Amino acid sequence: GIENEGVSKTNIDQGDPFLVKRELEQLVSKNHLDNENLSLLTDFLVENPSVRLKDTSLRYRYKGCAYNLLAELLKFLETHSLLEVSGSCHSEFVELLQDARNFAFDKEWLDGVERRALFP
Repeated sequence: GIENEGVSKTNIDQGDPFLVKRELEQLVSKNHLDNENLSLLTDFLVENPSVRLKDTSLRYRYKGCAYNLLAELLKFLETHSLLEVSGSCHSEFVELLQDARNFAFDKEWLDGVERRALFP
């Protein structure tokens, strides 16, 4: 629409489903993101806009790696009980979390995930 022409980029909500999906689809089309992770990540990033990588200077390859890892972490949390996360699968969880931290994802969100998993 014409009425939106004047909206500057800064006013656009980070959790805009259309923008989130478009960015992720771009990464899929460049083969940097697994297609199977698309809907999981779209839903998650729309609900948790703070976790989205906001740095526009990041390369597609970097973002793709980062989001694939985030999807891995989300799937891990979905498929493992808290008991497993703090027990038999603890080292795998710590590794995923450590990698996610290296990718500049929202630190507060990661801290929250860690707290919930390790001190339920």
